[in-house]
Amino acid sequence: MDYLFLATSIILIILYLLWPHMPLSPARANNNSLRRRLFFAATTAFVIYCILVGFENDRIARERGFASAFEMGDARRHNVDDPAVWKARTEEAKRLEAARKAADEASAREEAARASANAELNGTECERSIQCIGDKKLIAAGFECKDPVERLAQYQAEWTDGFFEPKFSRFWWKDRTAGVVTFAGDKVRFQNGFGAWRNMVYQCDMDIKTERVLAVRAEAGRLTP
Repeated sequence: MDYLFLATSIILIILYLLWPHMPLSPARANNNSLRRRLFFAATTAFVIYCILVGFENDRIARERGFASAFEMGDARRHNVDDPAVWKARTEEAKRLEAARKAADEASAREEAARASANAELNGTECERSIQCIGDKKLIAAGFECKDPVERLAQYQAEWTDGFFEPKFSRFWWKDRTAGVVTFAGDKVRFQNGFGAWRNMVYQCDMDIKTERVLAVRAEAGRLTP
């Protein structure tokens, strides 16, 4: 059946059925009502026409060997009229895309493995260097040792470091085999019983693996340059 002929027939039938209800003079209805009915009729007819045209295009595409009108249109945009040629080309494109995706995934896995190996190597090398491990754990030491150092004060403790300034400026191995580092600084003042403040040098022993504070101590003075 010719879908275009059927679409035209249905549109004419709809207009025929609606025509008696469409007033043609102001005496029967106002112009707004007429415009609304005409708009509804035209919209309904257009939607039905588009649906049937789509069915007709799909029928033609299947007769020519394509899966759908969309596939046939895609093939024509690539200057291909033979469905067998188009199918072979699309399958080849899918195969190449799958191969590219697999290669990208393999490359990503290789890069991740290389990064993991480098990180492990760098971590091992860092643990051998007091400068590396000290710099790496400086912020953690400032956070973990702060309260234990304050508790050394008999009365009050007041930090003199700036907001972005580290509380520790020096560090050294206390027990390299056990992984214990001593951090030292002089950015705190302790108040005595007379209300006077004294600058203090403090030390904090920390396990670099667990970041657990093992011991703290303090004495009056300043770190020497």
